[in-house]
Parts: sequence; C-alpha cells; structure tokens
Amino acid sequence: MNKYMQVTLLLFVSFLSCAGIALPYPILAPMFLSESSSALNLFLGISPELLLGLALAVYPLGMLIGSSILGGMSDHYGRKKVLSYSLLFASLGYMLTAYAIWSEHYPLFIFARLVTGFCEGNIAIARAMALDLANYFDKTRLMSLVNASVFSGWLLGPLAGGWLATYSNMTVFSVAAMVVGFCLLVVVICIKDTTQQRFKPSTPFTWGKLKKSGSLSLLKTKSIRRIFIVQFIVTLGINAFYEFYPAWLVSEKQFLPIDIALITVSMNIFMIVSSLFFVTLISKRFGQVKTMMLALISLSIMLFIIPLTNGNEMYVFFAVTGIFIALYNGIFPVYITEGEEESRNGAMMGLLTSTFCLSSMLISIFGSLLLFIDSAAPLYVGALLLLLASVALFVHSYPVSKRRTNKSVATH
Repeated sequence: MNKYMQVTLLLFVSFLSCAGIALPYPILAPMFLSESSSALNLFLGISPELLLGLALAVYPLGMLIGSSILGGMSDHYGRKKVLSYSLLFASLGYMLTAYAIWSEHYPLFIFARLVTGFCEGNIAIARAMALDLANYFDKTRLMSLVNASVFSGWLLGPLAGGWLATYSNMTVFSVAAMVVGFCLLVVVICIKDTTQQRFKPSTPFTWGKLKKSGSLSLLKTKSIRRIFIVQFIVTLGINAFYEFYPAWLVSEKQFLPIDIALITVSMNIFMIVSSLFFVTLISKRFGQVKTMMLALISLSIMLFIIPLTNGNEMYVFFAVTGIFIALYNGIFPVYITEGEEESRNGAMMGLLTSTFCLSSMLISIFGSLLLFIDSAAPLYVGALLLLLASVALFVHSYPVSKRRTNKSVATH
C-alpha cells in the first residue's frame, strides 16, 4: 500500500508541476503578437516575431541544460533532494518572470525564463521515480498514468492561464510560482526517495562526475545514440506543432488567450483518456514499434489537415491529435529503458527530456523565421518531420527487435 501511496503522490506532484509550467502557455503569443506596444515586445526595435521566437527558445534551452544535469544528479544524490531544490528555484524563477513583465524588462524576462526552464528539467526526475517503482507495477501502465497526470496539468494550466490573463500577464506567472511552491511542500513532507545515494552528501559534485553521470554520457552507447536520433526528429515535429499552433490561431483565427486555452484543453482531454484507457491495450495488441509508427504517421496527417480547418471541426482535429501524441509518449519511455540498467533511470529520462528541449529550442528559432512565410508553415514542416521520423523508426527497429529476441532466447 505504501507503493500505491507513493505513486499517487508522485502523480499529484507531476500534475501540479505541469499545471504550473503550462499556466503561461496561452499568453506568450498574444503578449508579443497582438497586445499593445510596450518595452517588452518592442525591445531594441526587434520584430515581435523574433522576440517571441527567443522567448519560446530560451525556456527549452534551460530545460535542456537542467534535464541533462538534474537527472544524473538524482541517480547519485537521491531523487527527493534534487527534486526539492529544483522546485524551490523554479518557484523563484516564476516570481522573477512576473517582476520582469511588471517592469517591462525583456532581458530580465529572458533570463528568468532560462532559470525557470533549467529547474523545470526536474520532470526527468519524476519519470525516473516512476520507473524506480516499475518492479511493483506494469511499466507501460505506470508511464501512461504519469503521462495522464502530465496531460491533466497541461489541461488545467492553459485554461487557468487564459482566465488569469484577463487580470494581467504578471498574475499568471505569480500563480505559477505559488503552484510550484505547493509542489515543493508536498515533496518535502510526503514523498519518499526511491533510490539510494551513490555518493555521500558531503562529496562535491565535480565536473568529472557531472560528465560521467550526466544524461549526455549515455550517447556514447551506439544503440542509445541511434534511437535518440530518431527521437530528436520526432520531437522536432511535435514541437513545431506545440510551439506554433498558438501563433497560427492568433494570426489566422484572431484567437485570444482564453480561446487558445480552450482548444488546448480539448486536445489534452483526449490525451488523458488515451493514456488512462488505450495506450497499454493498443501497445500489447500491436506491439510497441507498430503502435509508435501508427501514431507518428497519423500525427503527420493531422498537422497537414489542421491549417485547412475552421469552426468546430478544428476542435475535433486538435482532439484527435491528442490521441496520437498520447500513444507515442506513453510507449517510447518504456521502449528505451527495456534492457537498460535501472540504476540510470534518472540519466535516461534526463536524456529524453534533453532531446525534447533541444528540439524545442531549435524549432522555436527556425519556426519564428517560417512565420515570415506563412503562419501555418511551422505546422507543415512538423508534419514532414514526423513522416521522416516514422521511416527512421522503422529502419532502427528491426535490428533492435532482433537483438532483444536473441537476448530473450539466450536468457531462457
């Protein structure tokens, strides 16, 4: 029962933390593209599109650095300790962002987003804690529950952010700081650590240990490097959608923050339902690789269709897109950890988050340039990338599945 309680608390923390992350999501595009001129969106006379691109890119840059470090640190010093400190500084980062908006100080806004992103790299730790408990639960089912809690946060966060934005943008980030602060209290008081510390607390975390335990060190292994190249292409495509469908909605449909929040909610509801009820069943029925390929091809089709939709049908296609995102995200973390050392779950999940963040950072810059061509251009590029990723996954999967089958036969 203690394990069930720990999983429940972990899901609750993941939910609240992601809600805090998602609160500002619907306000960034309107802040730079549709609001009245200010020192924040006219910094140095730079075009609002490029200022938005930098604001979108700097957060995943912070997460890229943070996830590659924090996940590996949690393998050595304990999940709870690293998670607690990262939540503390994330809360402070949101408070600093709110102050930057109040003072209309764009460089401070960018710095605060970078710091906050670094700390929010702790999502890798939450996933690692779930995998640490996988001996007591079905791994795919457990990761699906974690994803459902994450998607629930992304459902509530944008909805609350869109509503809070009617008061002020500063209010949104202030509330995000309070939500993450509450997560910190839950972790400190209720959550138990799920791994043993490898180093004594007094042992300094040197640069050498950082390089050895960091997530990027896993790329020295050829099989891991190959599958993460596939994942990098996947996340480029998904992030092209995530980062720029709000800009398309603002430019083409004149959506307000609350409208963006509502359409995001429709998508996340279907992500939650799929994670809770369908991911495990479909994965067992068709296998991991076939299910992931189906999800990627279907996602690509959705990204081609969405820019052509209007009215209520647009909500339907966004909702269906959520199903395929949930399928892929529910299976891939399990797929990459099978046959790997459980003691490095933190580093592996850190690498997974780092890959997502690196692609988000790059597509934010590239996508902001595509906006000069057409507001739907990033979505079309994302669709092409997902098609490419499905082919790359097929090419990678055959030798891997053959090796795993041979390993299983040898073991028995």
